[in-house]
Amino acid sequence: MKTILSSSTESGPEACEASFVCRSALDEIVRKGAQRMLAQAIEAEVEQYLQDYSHQRDEQGRRKVVRNGRMPVRQLQTSGWTRGDRSA
Repeated sequence: MKTILSSSTESGPEACEASFVCRSALDEIVRKGAQRMLAQAIEAEVEQYLQDYSHQRDEQGRRKVVRNGRMPVRQLQTSGWTRGDRSA
């Protein structure tokens, strides 16, 4: 990780570029942390919802509220790019 020490003697394009790189790296760390926190909060909310409605059954005795399964990550490849995706 790059660390930029702030100094009043820094000026010019080098100082601006170095500051941008540091902020960009920090922004990425913050963004990933926020995404993890949001995913955990959503997961906890889903689990609570499933638990709250686990007692409800239909006429055949099956649970009305269930979680759909999760697919393993798979590689999608097109003519120009490849990426991981969980969609079925």
